[in-house]
Formats: sequence, structure tokens, C-alpha cells
Amino acid sequence: MKIQFLSLLTVTATLSVSILATSASAAVVQWNSGPGHNNHYYEYVPGNFLFDEAESAANSSALSNVTDSVGSLATITSSEEQAFLNTLFTSAQQYWIGASDAAVEGSWQWVSSTSPESGEPLSYFNWFRDEPNNQGNEDYIVANWAEIGRWNDVGLGRRAGYVVEYSSSVQAVPTPALLPGLMGFGVSILRKKKIEAEAA
Repeated sequence: MKIQFLSLLTVTATLSVSILATSASAAVVQWNSGPGHNNHYYEYVPGNFLFDEAESAANSSALSNVTDSVGSLATITSSEEQAFLNTLFTSAQQYWIGASDAAVEGSWQWVSSTSPESGEPLSYFNWFRDEPNNQGNEDYIVANWAEIGRWNDVGLGRRAGYVVEYSSSVQAVPTPALLPGLMGFGVSILRKKKIEAEAA
């Protein structure tokens, strides 16, 4: 197991997924292995948020020690990505994803303004049975409807948690235990270059 220190308080363990502890109730998890992996980071934020509140909070999210990290509501573009997100849940805790058909009914697109997929039509769906049904003008999607991973169209009055998706990579910092070894390695290279220069 390779440990990368990101700060005095945050550590990433590189296993099948990398986990950045952010609080007692949430963790940032990287999808960095398996079919279709995209190296993005995901964070489930529990709570009771309206879609607009969740989108605003996700769009203003950023990870410390991650270069140019900008969050957005999750854009689930494949069954592999959905399967990965399903592993974050032990029960059907509903969460917003960044899709809507408010502009044109039945034409679902990614709408989080900070997402790379913003404005693109959805090419993957994971609806719960008999959904979407637009019952009462339902223009947004919550996942984990009745079972983990399944989607339902809901209205603006619905409240749920949300999943933030981050697309930047963690910049690794050497661990303090490795610094003397790295410095020694660097000194030996400099000595070798000096000897080669003197011999030339």
C-alpha cells in the first residue's frame, strides 16, 4: 500500500479506490480502477436539499490539495459509473444528480454549469420501473429511488442529499519518512553529474 500525504490532516491511501477523509459523515472517493474508470472523485453529501440548493453547493465545492478542482452534481454517463457509485451506499439514501428536462419535456440533459458534460443529452439512464412519468411536472432526477442506483424524475419541491463529482487529480506530496531517502538520491545524482563533468 502506497501512502501519499496531502496535508497534515488528509491522507490518501492508494488501493482499489482512494479515499480522502473530509468529515466524520462523508468521504471523497476516487474511481481509479475497474472498467470505465475516469479517475474522478465523488462525495456524497447527506441532507435534505432542494435541487437548486444542491446544485449551487456542488458547483461551489472544491477539494483542498487538488489542482483546479471544481465540483458539480454527479453526471452518471455509464452503467460502470453507476455501479461504482452504488458501492458508496448501504441503503437507498436518495441523492440529486445533475440532470433535468425542464427546458424540453422528455429531453434530458446534464445541467450543472461547472460540469464538463453541461448541456449534453443523457446517453445512459437507470430509471426505476415506470419512470420517468412526469407526474406533477417532474423535471429533475434523484438516484436511489426505492432501490440503490435506480432513478426517478421528481419536482422542485423534493428534498434529498447529493453527490458531488470532481474531475481533477490529487497532487502527491512525499511523505516525511521518504524525504531523507529522496534527498540522498538527489545528492548522489548531483555527485555523479559532477564527477562526469570533471572527467570530461
